[in-house]
Amino acid sequence: MDYVHRVENRGVPTLWIPRSQDGKVIKTNKMDEEDERVIKQLCKRALPNATAELLTSIFTQLKEKGVVFVRDLIYVRETDLAGVVPPITARKLVDHFKQIIG
Repeated sequence: MDYVHRVENRGVPTLWIPRSQDGKVIKTNKMDEEDERVIKQLCKRALPNATAELLTSIFTQLKEKGVVFVRDLIYVRETDLAGVVPPITARKLVDHFKQIIG
């Protein structure tokens, strides 16, 4: 299986489409290593002073809410991060995701 990079925005891959050997798109609900790396990087860029523990909590919450691909971040709402970060911090994250991806 290989991944065809479709869209890039400011150096951040926003759409990765897995394809099989015969070129058909493979539907998956599992986050791959590249998406995980980029999502973590986006969170760190949005909150440069956040601790590693907080960033891990945010990432875990995003996965629990159904984020699988980088492009899924455009659907994240402030309420999805409730209980993990304060409202202002949630707004910063959501705004950053929309600015970079949306």
